[in-house]
Amino acid sequence: MPEDAVALSSRECEALIESETSGHIALTVNALPVVMPIDYRWIAGNVVFAMRDGPLQRALVSQPIALEIDRVHPSNWMVVVVGMATEVTDPAQQAACRDLGLRYPSGARTVRYFTYSPEIISGYTD
Repeated sequence: MPEDAVALSSRECEALIESETSGHIALTVNALPVVMPIDYRWIAGNVVFAMRDGPLQRALVSQPIALEIDRVHPSNWMVVVVGMATEVTDPAQQAACRDLGLRYPSGARTVRYFTYSPEIISGYTD
């Protein structure tokens, strides 16, 4: 956190997360860091997102991940949400996820939906 930054409360962080729909997901694959843009929704205190099938998707469910969102202009702030993702497997919940209009990489043949509750949520503004 920058030296002159002001920590945000959990409630302030949640309001900022809810106000946005895109950020960056961070995880490791084969002990290497991976950060990628992602479209998400904040629903009832949970992060919901879509990802195409592949090695990144498989890495998601085996380790903590972080969602980072930020805004540089007109005000500077950043929020990080850390948790363990689980794949949405219930057909009714998958249908609800499809209805959210989440974007995912083009050309994806198989799309999977994930959700996670924050275990750690933090943020700052300056």
